[in-house]
Amino acid sequence: MQKNIPKKWLIEPNTIYLQLQISSQKTNVKQIKMAQSIGKVSKIIGPVVDVDFSGENNPLPQIYDALEIVNADGTKLILEVQSHIGEETVRTISMDSTDGLSRGTKATALGSPIQMPIGENVYGRLFNVIGDAIDGMEKLFQALLAGAAAAARPAG
Repeated sequence: MQKNIPKKWLIEPNTIYLQLQISSQKTNVKQIKMAQSIGKVSKIIGPVVDVDFSGENNPLPQIYDALEIVNADGTKLILEVQSHIGEETVRTISMDSTDGLSRGTKATALGSPIQMPIGENVYGRLFNVIGDAIDGMEKLFQALLAGAAAAARPAG
């Protein structure tokens, strides 16, 4: 199924830019800078992390959207928004250990849910909860992506 996808539909995933494809005689890909919401970690209780998005022009991410935190050692921690608390705070669940995470750490809203690869090329492969291949095989080009919650639902 995935082998027959026209090349013009294959777009490398990018968390900073919203990619639009404009089709006519030739195919062009335009990148438009997204307005990013940047918050700060306000509370950590095990895997539950509260993030504050106070300030002007800093909208709350939607429920099930992903947030990204870059730790001091360069590793990335992904959070998933579970609820809105008040007008400026979201409660999230961490997809990895929160050891070493501290209050005041910057969290960037990615503007979409956690993305999982889908299609025939994923059969027999192993992925972690954020869609990264962990089976040691070659990196899977993620041409088709679905929100993790949508990918987990049975068809039908």
